[in-house]
Amino acid sequence: MPITRSELEVLYRDLEIPLYNFALRWVFDPALAEDVVHDAFIRVWNRRDEVIITTFKGFIYKTVQNLALNEMRRRRVRSALIGWFEEPMQDSPDQDLALRQELKDMQKALEKLPLELRGVLLLSEFSDMDYRQISTMLGIAEGTVASRKNRALAQLREQMEEK
Repeated sequence: MPITRSELEVLYRDLEIPLYNFALRWVFDPALAEDVVHDAFIRVWNRRDEVIITTFKGFIYKTVQNLALNEMRRRRVRSALIGWFEEPMQDSPDQDLALRQELKDMQKALEKLPLELRGVLLLSEFSDMDYRQISTMLGIAEGTVASRKNRALAQLREQMEEK
């Protein structure tokens, strides 16, 4: 039985913020993260006959991740032409400069992670899914989820300490 409009509305209200936070860690742009989440729900609605309510959470997170990855690829091309996005201004120019540098450093560190490590880290930190749900979604063992998350965190720490 296809997902109903009212079921999707409830799921949207429940998952919009966690999905936004998840998407933001992929694309590093608040407006784009919002668009990715909205596009994911539109895709789910358009494929509602295929969506199973019991696996919806994994399905929507995977859709958001795929859309974010597509946007990252497009942005790499655009960034060569128009530069990086603007972060919000801080109270002083020094604070603003420090924040910009920290965000760029974190973005670079995350982008250097292999996709399988980055995906597990972002899912475990921002999706409200447990290791079992992530393992089901990705088709890997729970232990693999834990080890990938630990490797991702270790690599991030190492990269940020080098800065």
